[in-house]
Amino acid sequence: EQVRDGNAGPRSDVYSAGILTYELLTGRTPFTGDSALSIAYQRLDSDVPPPSAAIDGVPPQFDDFVACATARDPAQRYADAIEMAADVQAIAEEL
Repeated sequence: EQVRDGNAGPRSDVYSAGILTYELLTGRTPFTGDSALSIAYQRLDSDVPPPSAAIDGVPPQFDDFVACATARDPAQRYADAIEMAADVQAIAEEL
């Protein structure tokens, strides 16, 4: 959102936490490029790939978690860290 219109809020933080989750699960970033700006534009135009596409053994629950946290439409993301944490807790209990 900061690249597109300069606005950021709780859902922007959720996106960042989703990217960090992807990186922790896979050991790599979801997007690469020659500059920070080119990577930022990729984030606007492309969905974050599921972590299981980058590394075997990632439970599907984490694919869903990352997809929700990093949805390009902010309205489709977790509303805030409280909602996100509740989902992490549910995944931990399930696994």
